[in-house]
Amino acid sequence: MPVNSIKFIVGAALIFVVVGCQKQEGKPSGATQHVADSSAPAPKPAQNKPVRNGPFGLAGGMSIAELSQLGFKESETSPNVFVGKPPKPLDGITDYSVFATPTAGVCRIRANHDVDLVNDSGDQLRTKVDQYAELMSVKYGKYSTKVNYTGREVYRNNPQFWMMALKEESVFYAYDWSTKKLETPLPDKMANIEVAANAISTSKGYVSIQYTYDNFEVCREEMKKKSATNL
Repeated sequence: MPVNSIKFIVGAALIFVVVGCQKQEGKPSGATQHVADSSAPAPKPAQNKPVRNGPFGLAGGMSIAELSQLGFKESETSPNVFVGKPPKPLDGITDYSVFATPTAGVCRIRANHDVDLVNDSGDQLRTKVDQYAELMSVKYGKYSTKVNYTGREVYRNNPQFWMMALKEESVFYAYDWSTKKLETPLPDKMANIEVAANAISTSKGYVSIQYTYDNFEVCREEMKKKSATNL
């Protein structure tokens, strides 16, 4: 069962500072009083950044303008892919990206967690995938599908070459939450969640965490129309 391995895949929280004025008793009447300079310009109020209740403080349907407010910028190499740091980042993840179009807004959110030291059998990478899947199950319930697939017999007979097989896409290891297959549908118009293993080399990989929303097909149609205008 193929798993999408394109590396897409987001924090700044609102900070309220309260300064209290402490009452001072028994101060001599002749003491110098500090009076604020009324001519000084008033401080500008902090600009509120959009924070949603979805993954990493983002959400499906979020506009490109909102992403810009958060500091997300469009990738120079991948149209409609925006990269940046989300309002609620997760420890260990430094790579966040979203797929968004002008009409549909955000339709996919992706985050990647690097696993730098992996043995040939991929034990450390699979363990990290399992850990994220367990955390995901706490929030969204048990996964609908677990994929542990090895396509070629040579790799089935030689598990010590698992990372090589993963890099060649002869192996797939992932957990999937599909709202159509779950007893309780995913919230906030999510269509699918995927946690998957990906290989950079035979000794380094990453876990991709991907949320796809039900407006994803609208995003794809927008992209097709945009591409067709150049024909």
